[in-house]
Amino acid sequence: FFNASQSVWLGTSGTNFHLAANWLSGVVPDATTRILVESANPMAITGAVTVLDLTVGGGAGAAYVTAYAPLTVIEDITVLTNGALCLNRPCIVGNGFNLLPGGMLTHLANTSTDVNKLDLTVYGNVSVDLNAVVDVTGKGYSAGNGPGGGTGGGASYGGVGSLDSGTGFGPCYGSITAPTNLGSGGRAGQTTAGGGAILMRVTGEVRIDGNLVAEGEYIAGQNRPGSGGTIFITAGSLRGVG
Repeated sequence: FFNASQSVWLGTSGTNFHLAANWLSGVVPDATTRILVESANPMAITGAVTVLDLTVGGGAGAAYVTAYAPLTVIEDITVLTNGALCLNRPCIVGNGFNLLPGGMLTHLANTSTDVNKLDLTVYGNVSVDLNAVVDVTGKGYSAGNGPGGGTGGGASYGGVGSLDSGTGFGPCYGSITAPTNLGSGGRAGQTTAGGGAILMRVTGEVRIDGNLVAEGEYIAGQNRPGSGGTIFITAGSLRGVG
C-alpha cells in the first residue's frame, strides 16, 4: 500500500460518505484509500464500507464521523484533537486504533430497542491517551425502557437499582462474566437514560490513560435513574493509568 491514494473529506454537498462530490478527489474512497476527515462538515456512513486507513480530527473545528453501517479499516484508525468517531455497528480494524488527546469515541443513543453499540474488533493495539475519552453515558435505553426498568425505584442491570418508594426496582439481567447489554432507562415519567455499551476485542495491547465511561444519565432532582451500561474488553494485555 505504498502507492495508496489519500482522500480528503469536504462535505460541501451534505453528509453522505457515498457521494463523490463530497470528496476533494471527486471519487468515493475504497479499500485502497487513506481517508482524512478534518473538516467541520459532519460525515455519515450509511452503507458498509472498507477503507485502508481513517484519520478524524486535527483541524481547527470539530470533525464528526457517524457510522450507521459496518466499517472495516485495513490498517489504522486515528482520532485526533477535535475529532469524534461515532460507531453504531461492528467495526473491524486490521492494525491499530489510536485515540489521541482531545479525541472522542462514542455511539448514538438508543430508545426502546437494543440497536446502537460500540462493537470494536482490533487485530493490533488500542491506545486511549490522557484527555481522550470513550464515552457512552446515557446512550442506553431511554427512560421507561429496557429489561431492568422499575416502577418505584431506579433501573437495574448487573445489580439492583436504587430503592425509592419501598418497592419497584427492576430485575437484574445480562451476563456477569461477559456483559454486552445496554443499561436500562429510569422510571417512566422521568427522563434519565441508561448507559451504553463499549465492547472491545483486541488481539494485542490495550493502553488506557484516558477515560472509558458507560454511566447512566444523571439529571439533578430525578431519584429513579437509569442503570449503568457495559464496558467489556478482551485483550492480549491491559495497562494504563486511566
